[in-house]
Amino acid sequence: MTSVLMRVLRKASSLMRSLSGRLRRSFFQRWRARQWKDKHSRVFISCWLKSTESVHGALVQLERSLANKGIRLTFVTDAPVLVSSLRLDIIRSGFFVSSPRRYDSPVPDNVAQWLSGILSYERFWLMSSGRPLPDLQRHSEAISDGYHYWLEVLRENRPALMLVWGSTAPLSQLHLKLCGELSIPVLVLERGHFSGTLMLDTVGQFAFGGFGLQPQRVLFGKSQGQGGAYRHYLEWVKSNTALPYASYNVAALSEFREMLESTKKKVILFIGVNDLGTGSLLSSFGSWQESDNPFSSTRAGLKSVIDAMNVVAPNDILLFKPHPSDRGNYADLVTGNVHLAKDVNINFLIENADVCVSLSTTALARVLASDKPLVTLGFTELSQRGVAYECQTMQEVPAMLRAALCRDNFPERVTNGHAYIGSLFENYLIAIDQDVPCRIDMEDLCEFIVERVRHCG
Repeated sequence: MTSVLMRVLRKASSLMRSLSGRLRRSFFQRWRARQWKDKHSRVFISCWLKSTESVHGALVQLERSLANKGIRLTFVTDAPVLVSSLRLDIIRSGFFVSSPRRYDSPVPDNVAQWLSGILSYERFWLMSSGRPLPDLQRHSEAISDGYHYWLEVLRENRPALMLVWGSTAPLSQLHLKLCGELSIPVLVLERGHFSGTLMLDTVGQFAFGGFGLQPQRVLFGKSQGQGGAYRHYLEWVKSNTALPYASYNVAALSEFREMLESTKKKVILFIGVNDLGTGSLLSSFGSWQESDNPFSSTRAGLKSVIDAMNVVAPNDILLFKPHPSDRGNYADLVTGNVHLAKDVNINFLIENADVCVSLSTTALARVLASDKPLVTLGFTELSQRGVAYECQTMQEVPAMLRAALCRDNFPERVTNGHAYIGSLFENYLIAIDQDVPCRIDMEDLCEFIVERVRHCG
């Protein structure tokens, strides 16, 4: 009896020690997790999309997912659909640099130069978008106050990470600069190439980026034999009729359909870009000088194509599809064989064109998926990838346009274009809708942010 009791007592003692150890480990795990959450629980994200889109819903869901993992997401935005939510943590701001209060304090000398660049860029942005220009002195003071305000906000909150919306808006440029000075890691977030997607990059947006979260070398090298592997991505793109600016892409007008279906002439489509949003006009990375790129605007690009057509295709048709945000007047250029297709469905235009021409825009991906010869003007994310007929100078446009019309070395470009589309879906784009076949979805983005925050901590 005594021996049995002793065995029971020893077993009970062992169980108690094991339970005590587990409780002790559990306590310290919870304590460490709480310490990590207290110290590294803040992430900032900016969003400049004011019209309600599925992107906003995806970002709200991201906020919930991060909250469940102990990370607080703070929005920097003036989007009504986000600002109106009482549950979200909001710092209300548009994409121009401003401050809710005056500081009456000079900026450091080493800051003054690049801050004056943001001032010049913001004034150019205001002027180009038709907004009134404020007095230069008052505007300079507002930019200075904005610098002090956001420096104070970032210092006080010390976010473990900031997701900056694009790399070209004035406030985005300020945030990127300040985060760099404060050693706050950043990721650049933007609309993706197709509806239902976002792009995420460690450097900048599109042509100015480092190509997503994967090494850029994934798009270099030959891609022969890979076309079949990407066929399901191409089929999805061709079947996807959703458009990011649906109200500006109405059904094809009957006059264009009749003209395109009856003509025996070649049809060249020039796709306009958002000159400011794409950073075509000014550098996005601190040189603060006008780019020496001769194709620094939609107008400059369109004019170069018209001039080239007068040489190599004087009797063919040029369709011009401006970007929805473009308020420019092109009446002086839209004459003769040049037709303005402002509200015509861009997918319809691409499918009915013989050659497409553009600067840096997400529409380039749709052109590649449609197996159309593409002429690019200036530096784009397709540069040096063996995909497009590339023009770096005005003098190259006639030759490249002729090559595209003749489809010189086109099969190899098609193959490389398919590989590029595949790499977008596998390495660059983030699906915000379930039917989008990206390898990375919003859950993956949440986990990436969590790991990034933990690593930085």
